[in-house]
Amino acid sequence: MKKLVLFLLTSSAALAQAPPLEELIALARQGPAAPGLKDRIAKTLSVRGGNAVWGQDYLFVSDSPAPVSVSLDNQPALPMAQIEGSTLWMLLTKMRTGVTHSFQYYAAGKPLGARGDAIGYNPDSYARPGVPHGKVSEKQTIVSKIYDGMKSDYWVYASPGVDPAVPAALMVWQDGQGLIGDYSRIRLFTVTENLVAQKLLPPIVHVMISPGQSPDGRAMRSIEYDTVSDRYPRFLMEEVLPEVEKTYKLRPDGYSRAIGGESSGGICAFNAAWLMPDKFSRVHSAVGSFTSIQWQRLSVQGAQRAQAQYPYLDERRRRRPREQPRILADAEHPNGEFAQADGLRFSLPLRHRGARRRAGGPRSAGIAHVALARLRSEENLAGISHRGGGKREACFPRDHLEPRRLVTNRPDTAEPRGLTPILSISILDVDSMAKTDNLQGALELLVMKILRRGPNHGFALSSYIQQTSDEILRVEAGSLYPALHRMTEAGLLKAEWRMSEAGRRARFYGLTAKGRRKLEAEERRWHAISAAVAKILRTA
Repeated sequence: MKKLVLFLLTSSAALAQAPPLEELIALARQGPAAPGLKDRIAKTLSVRGGNAVWGQDYLFVSDSPAPVSVSLDNQPALPMAQIEGSTLWMLLTKMRTGVTHSFQYYAAGKPLGARGDAIGYNPDSYARPGVPHGKVSEKQTIVSKIYDGMKSDYWVYASPGVDPAVPAALMVWQDGQGLIGDYSRIRLFTVTENLVAQKLLPPIVHVMISPGQSPDGRAMRSIEYDTVSDRYPRFLMEEVLPEVEKTYKLRPDGYSRAIGGESSGGICAFNAAWLMPDKFSRVHSAVGSFTSIQWQRLSVQGAQRAQAQYPYLDERRRRRPREQPRILADAEHPNGEFAQADGLRFSLPLRHRGARRRAGGPRSAGIAHVALARLRSEENLAGISHRGGGKREACFPRDHLEPRRLVTNRPDTAEPRGLTPILSISILDVDSMAKTDNLQGALELLVMKILRRGPNHGFALSSYIQQTSDEILRVEAGSLYPALHRMTEAGLLKAEWRMSEAGRRARFYGLTAKGRRKLEAEERRWHAISAAVAKILRTA
């Protein structure tokens, strides 16, 4: 009897400590008639529903008086079940992790709300048994002199292993109000703790700061984040970080400091490192809005000035080659395809500076890129933490960090092998390979072969390759779209904007006469190569 009581007490304690998302999924497994499901959804998500993910379990909930269905990854819509005693409709299903899944609700045959993305978090985004937890401060508020009385809130998190008396590595996050909690949008605390335990990340201090408000209540986010000047970096260096150092000592060298953000927060992070590389030399820019937002409010001429600003700064920076920030950028062009217009022009100075530019994923819509950036939080953190090339002193002691046992997808010397921040390497992720490389030739051959059937857009091409190869071949957007641009420039493809089957504006590519001739020649060459390789494998 005592053993039974002890077991029940232990089980109750374990259930009480279960994360809210896990409890919600467990309750949803009992079906739409599960007692208390409606209230649990309202408490964990919202009164109108939402989506929740725990491992391979994906829960979709929508609110409508009429029956609702949901389309997942552009597949035919699936019917949802009505939750007892409510106008909520639910679908619980299992899907792959490590990727994002698009979803669109429908009611009465029409789209219900905006399209969304469910994030299939990786294992390091979940708490692991035995991994110690860090410590997060209460909300702090600072009144800025640099911004004329602006008030900003911020939080400070110290990972396991941080000694307040020993200088620690630092990462500053813009829009930090959305990063608080173990299950925030990028699972920052949980990911950090798991990576520190694996020695893929050193003990580190995260400073999460929210956009400020002026004394008259005006939102200051765009002024802080989108302005290309040293005002915001000075705000961090002269006002925020001195307050943080009253509690934790921070390493003073830029090589030990990182800064990151999404959208305007991404360009803000880039600006800080670009203008103060001795203070911040590691950058994570997720779908950074590298466009002339502040200048557009002045004039068209001003907007043109903004486009030229970074190339000018790059020319100046090239004269000081030791001041090179390490940049991990999930790229997106404002019009949908990062490899066009400003997105491509901006990438050129980054390329010869050895920066790492990466597309956010298979869909070009901004929300998909944001979701993928959040999905990749562990690889992004681990990627920017590892040392790059050059003779500068390492940010973290070499014996503290475990080498990443990865196959690099960059054969150049911009970064040493094994330091790539991309954990999931596609066999066709060949953006930086030389044009003579056979893998790049394979990608171009597959694209031309598929387009011989008729014009199509990039996402359809990558999906066809992945599905037809039974997911053995995966084409990252960071490889596909530069290849499409390259082939268009070479006259092998023609491109035009159309509406996709999902009702979105997309760039469709078609095969030209020159492309058809190239396809025939390349197909013969690859058949000959395949036959030669097969013969050697049979006879060796």
